[in-house]
Amino acid sequence: TKKGLEQTFGGNHLKTTTASVKLKYAPSENWYFEGGYQWQKAIRDMYGTSGTFLNENGDYRVVKSGGNGASGRFDVDSWFLKGNTNFQTGFLKHNLAVATNGYRWTIYSARNSGGRANLGISNLYNPRVFNDPHVKKGSGTYKRSSSDMKNISIVDDIKFNDHFSTILSVSRSWFTSYNLDPSKEKNYDKSGFNYGVSLVYKPVENISLYTTYADSISNEGTTYTFSNGPRRGETLTVEPMRSKQYEIGAKARIGEIDLSAAVFEIKRPVAYLIGNGAKAEYKIQGTQRNRGFELTTGGKLVDTLSVYGGFTLLDAKIKNAKDGVSEGKTVIGEPKFQANVLFDYAVPNTNKLAFTTNFHYTGKRYIDNANAHSVDNYFTTDIGARYTTKNWLGKETTIRFNINNLFDKKYWAGMFPSDVDGAIAARGTSLFLGQSRTFMLSAQVKF
Repeated sequence: TKKGLEQTFGGNHLKTTTASVKLKYAPSENWYFEGGYQWQKAIRDMYGTSGTFLNENGDYRVVKSGGNGASGRFDVDSWFLKGNTNFQTGFLKHNLAVATNGYRWTIYSARNSGGRANLGISNLYNPRVFNDPHVKKGSGTYKRSSSDMKNISIVDDIKFNDHFSTILSVSRSWFTSYNLDPSKEKNYDKSGFNYGVSLVYKPVENISLYTTYADSISNEGTTYTFSNGPRRGETLTVEPMRSKQYEIGAKARIGEIDLSAAVFEIKRPVAYLIGNGAKAEYKIQGTQRNRGFELTTGGKLVDTLSVYGGFTLLDAKIKNAKDGVSEGKTVIGEPKFQANVLFDYAVPNTNKLAFTTNFHYTGKRYIDNANAHSVDNYFTTDIGARYTTKNWLGKETTIRFNINNLFDKKYWAGMFPSDVDGAIAARGTSLFLGQSRTFMLSAQVKF
């Protein structure tokens, strides 16, 4: 609503094309199979302007880029296949599942970078409108890198009796990453086992108590590319990381309401950049430790009113940090408290009309590794209505109308540090505005 805060010729052209197929087959009551394949192409034509603050008076420098400084296209092929069966060995009842899945993620970049133009100095409180300099756009798309993941897993839910059961899981994952141009070199080729075990105790029919331990390896794609200096264009990559999780919880069903509560701890390595110039290192140099409590609920309060929601208390800290600043600090972008509750009201004496109200709260989040600066908490409200009928097309048709962020709250929806996979930043943090008031109308037809 304020001319000059952004230029009309700056922005992104984003296009995503997705195709998928899923097949389900149940030859008997004791056997079930499911498989699927999905292909996706995402094109990111980025030619936006950027503003860099120069002082605390709100002055900032405006630069336009010709685009494709970052990756301009992603192709992802993914698939899965699973089967499960029920059988009994002695007094043990088994629910056994075997599954395999994987993906290939290919990244494209521009061989020829777009041009840049310095538009001038503007001010946050008195912004300027600039003329479009029509800089040259990036060109020459090529396959820059590719990442592959394959996994096979076995899960067995074993019931000892009406009170005790256990869930055992083991899987093997393979991760491979390649530079496709010009070196064709392999960044890493790593594999590992994943383990999980849960013990479940049911003192009565509608209450379950459980404890869970999981040890898993995952590819989080943590890389850093030097944008300037003597190592410009060089990319440092961290291999797949291993994380561990402990959890104790309870689940209960009271009337038509499901309740669950859990306390948990998750530890994972953290990679970030330390140093400058030729001596800079991007590698694992600490641990992110998440401790928390979560409560969720869902079901019918009365015949016409349902509720779904919960809250999370989270203590996300950096441990064993090597940067001299982050030790014991809260992870960037992680709120200590977050809650959401949705009410769904069906109008009595009709199966056609219903109304929904959704409330969301996110607490304060830090935006720097020293926890010196933060963004405020925010509260948003969504409302909606739906109407279902078979009179229009002869099939069940549902019309939905929603208003998200009803009161047009201004807030930061998310953020990530510039030099890190999610914890510590040396050059600042990128913040993203939440959506303003949004109206949505959709239709669904069941054939």
